[in-house]
Amino acid sequence: MLLFHRLEVSAVLLVASFLLTVGCQQKPKAEPITAPDYVSAESEKVLSDTKRLIDATLNQEIDPLLELTHPNTLKMMGGKEKARELMQLIFDQVTALQLNYDRFVPVGEPKFYRTPQYEFAVIATEAHATFPDDSLDQKGAMVGMRKVGSDKWTYVDYNDQTKDQIYTILPELPRNIELPETLSKLGSQ
Repeated sequence: MLLFHRLEVSAVLLVASFLLTVGCQQKPKAEPITAPDYVSAESEKVLSDTKRLIDATLNQEIDPLLELTHPNTLKMMGGKEKARELMQLIFDQVTALQLNYDRFVPVGEPKFYRTPQYEFAVIATEAHATFPDDSLDQKGAMVGMRKVGSDKWTYVDYNDQTKDQIYTILPELPRNIELPETLSKLGSQ
């Protein structure tokens, strides 16, 4: 009987140890930030950054894109110089396709979240572009991230191409943050 009791206690301790280990490995959940002063000040910053990103995209300016792109994205692209080359290649393809954006804007108010180490901003975006004989509608977002206490936001473009990779690009992004629906739809003008 005593041996059975020891085995039972050992099993309970083993399960408790396992649960604590697994629990400690889980990423913290993000808490929404709703304080009016914070939301007002940070909305102004992230909307200004989003406008800079959109303008840089529309004007094919690489330096502002590199400055505001999250370092993990740049790393995945092979570093800053490789990213510059890739962005130029994309801009050359956009020019060759005669793709013209007639709308590329943030939609609604940014949403903010915080974990003990990071703050996140989600800024929904919509775009409509035309090119000869067709058009493109897009819905996505800019996902901003910074360490708590930092003033500088950096961003990942969240769209149909990155939605399956967003947690690889930003492993710190808690899964309880609601990201907007994405869309890339070709259609007649």
